[in-house]
Amino acid sequence: MLAQDFPALIYIATHSRGDPTNMNQLTHYEHDKVALTAAQELVDTTLQPAMNFGIAPWRLITDPGLGFAKNIQQNFELMRNISTFKHHALNLPLLVGPSRKSFIGHALQQDSRQTVPPHLRDWATAGACCALIPSADIVRVHNVRGVKDALLLADAISRR
Repeated sequence: MLAQDFPALIYIATHSRGDPTNMNQLTHYEHDKVALTAAQELVDTTLQPAMNFGIAPWRLITDPGLGFAKNIQQNFELMRNISTFKHHALNLPLLVGPSRKSFIGHALQQDSRQTVPPHLRDWATAGACCALIPSADIVRVHNVRGVKDALLLADAISRR
């Protein structure tokens, strides 16, 4: 099968390093450059090759890969600098999936021995999505209704 065989297909390119068995050992990024490095790696390894293969840019969506080959602090740094990621990932549409991620659970923990379980992270996920409004075009979440309401309100507040 070739991309030309599916002219309406949209591709989501997610940044990661390695595979699920080793990606947690591949979290070395230059200090304060997670967003820039992730974007450059995604362009070099996925986006540019896809376009060279003939896939039109309008068929590509980028994903910074929250939780994939990034530690807790790096995930938050990436979210803080999501506009840098988008800019350096060719300003293509941006999908971000913070939903119920473990780094959110760690940020919410009140007891250092136990993180907040995934099913109790939905409100924090909504907060994370609201923080991403200026740059993210698409968010991936588990609790669609709750996050949708939070995003509608945040969007109304942020409009000028």
